[in-house]
Amino acid sequence: MKALTAFATMAYLVAFGVTGAQATDKTAKLNDPATSGQSQLVPFGATEKTSMPAIVGRTGLSEAELERIRGSVRGQIQAMTARDAAGAYELLTPVIKDYYKDSNAFLGVLMTQLKPLSDARTFTFSDIAREDTDAIQNVTITDTQGREWNAKFRLQRQGDGSWAIAGCKVEQLTGQRV
Repeated sequence: MKALTAFATMAYLVAFGVTGAQATDKTAKLNDPATSGQSQLVPFGATEKTSMPAIVGRTGLSEAELERIRGSVRGQIQAMTARDAAGAYELLTPVIKDYYKDSNAFLGVLMTQLKPLSDARTFTFSDIAREDTDAIQNVTITDTQGREWNAKFRLQRQGDGSWAIAGCKVEQLTGQRV
């Protein structure tokens, strides 16, 4: 199975000499796009389907934090499907922003390496986990061709309490054909 990787996962950070301390020292000023609806229209036709509820006790995160995490991911998918470079770039951690020269360069990488996300027709939030201080939000994506993908978003809490995207990995779900 071919895995699509994109916008600087933690492995990229290590490869480019960025330490966890550098990542946490920076603070992003992000708009919180979190909303409470069960179904949200996303530009170009992607719709958020009813998602499984996150189990608060298992992650150590409050319900408000879980919704902020989902809000950041939702905003990223909305920006990608709308081809909104500035919107997609704004939701990144400062370290990842520093890796790209500008929002258009970032969007160019997304459009080639994360095609399933930019071509999303529907998406559904599934499980969420913690890895150290990061949150890992899984999202099932159905693209415009009807293929299903699992997107694993890595998020980091910023100094202002918001959650910013530090990376994403997309893999086609088993049994699907490319």
